[in-house]
Amino acid sequence: MSYVKSHEDFSINSWRNQLLWWDDFLGDRVQDEYSIGGDAGGSGVVVDGETGGVIRITCDGDDGDDYQIFWGNYTTIINTKLPKFEARVKLETASNISVDFLGFYGTLNSSRAMFWCNTDVDANWHFQTRDAAGQTNTDTGIALDTSYHIFRISFISSTQVLAYIDGTEEADHSTNIPTDHMFIDLKIGTEENATKYVDMDYWVVAQDI
Repeated sequence: MSYVKSHEDFSINSWRNQLLWWDDFLGDRVQDEYSIGGDAGGSGVVVDGETGGVIRITCDGDDGDDYQIFWGNYTTIINTKLPKFEARVKLETASNISVDFLGFYGTLNSSRAMFWCNTDVDANWHFQTRDAAGQTNTDTGIALDTSYHIFRISFISSTQVLAYIDGTEEADHSTNIPTDHMFIDLKIGTEENATKYVDMDYWVVAQDI
């Protein structure tokens, strides 16, 4: 199922048991809850010309620079609440680009449950969980391209995380599951001396109360 708005999301019972948050980037500006920044010149702007509204995160700079959007100081995601994440994302190019922290990230112990890619490594999407003891990585085998894809992360217990791309399960992790508080994040990097960007149509977070 998708975590995007549905009639069940608006029922009284749904709000008794679960917190649901989303942003589909309609309007003319980025909302106040976000922090946007990076190593070099870049931007995070709502692109009205895209149907339904998208946010475009652009990295201008040298090889290895990056730019990101994240939830400021709202480190409210925790594994015991069984959080869920979904985002619809499109790369500008599949060459000389990296994406990091697509999903949950925390500064304490570099906690994360996230999708990532880096063309200096290979041309596929990967999924990683990380805690204080180390990290577990899965190469999904899904090649990078310039089409929209839906990325979903689901804590089905405090010790197991599933990851999906376009509705297909691509990773099942039960090691290095983060236990510290996290927030949502999306970072883009350039792996050459050129501008790169990523478009995000929406992202959604849900977790138990």
